[in-house]
Amino acid sequence: MFGKIREKTNYLGSTRKLIESTLSGYFIPFRSPSLDDLEHGKEAFDFGEKIWLRILKTVQPELFVCIEKKAAKRLRKIIEIAYNLPESRSCKLPTGWSDTTNYTADIFEFGSNTEVKLLRLPHLSTYKLFSRTECGEKIEDIFTQFCGKQ
Repeated sequence: MFGKIREKTNYLGSTRKLIESTLSGYFIPFRSPSLDDLEHGKEAFDFGEKIWLRILKTVQPELFVCIEKKAAKRLRKIIEIAYNLPESRSCKLPTGWSDTTNYTADIFEFGSNTEVKLLRLPHLSTYKLFSRTECGEKIEDIFTQFCGKQ
């Protein structure tokens, strides 16, 4: 994934350097086999929101990647608040995994000049999008759209 971002954004450093300079973390910093099994789910999501709102007061990345629909929904709200930018556009893109919408990627854009973007992918521990041959062309399309300026 970082290789795709590096390639599509024309990042001048190495993929390793991009990884080392990337802010990454769990939206909810508590372990659970699934969100459905997470104890105190609402409180955990609320806590995650507070943490990320605080983080985004200090740093303001332009690109976000998220791998879960519920977390992406909350993250969209957080981006709107932290950046004071409305969501301006969204699109669903096929991943090549299946024709159903359960396996699509979503790109959300914020601001009139697409100042910030959020990419939501299916969970990568279940859906091996980057190593599955059938997904290769679709992943290229997704990252071209995600990393490109409109």
